[in-house]
Amino acid sequence: MNTPDQPTPLWDKSGFQVSLESTPEAPSEARDCVSRLADRLPMGVLTDVRMVVSELVTNCVVHGTGAEIELAVDVSAAGFIHGTIGDGGTGPVAIPEPRARGEGGLGLRIVEALVSRWGVNAPSSDIWFELSPAV
Repeated sequence: MNTPDQPTPLWDKSGFQVSLESTPEAPSEARDCVSRLADRLPMGVLTDVRMVVSELVTNCVVHGTGAEIELAVDVSAAGFIHGTIGDGGTGPVAIPEPRARGEGGLGLRIVEALVSRWGVNAPSSDIWFELSPAV
């Protein structure tokens, strides 16, 4: 259930899209939206999608423009998952060199480990990702 301060996702038969304010609460709000796909995805896949969305929304909050973050996740009838996340920024997107323990910089490494494919919607820095259905 949404409270007045939480974003209201727009749902259709295949998934949702939502605009999130670029605040520290945005990753949690995004995870809550993804959790509403629990009846359509196996628990392990749902957990992976929640993690991917959380990391990418966090990147928008930390490195982005400050504009609203647009998030969309669709699940096909065959179980393929496609998502897009972005704030319309145009900065470079790259997996950084490893850093000292505790200094962060693991978000895109986590995303890369969990998804089937991901990329950037150039010329923006908005990111798309795909997960194959669980076998």
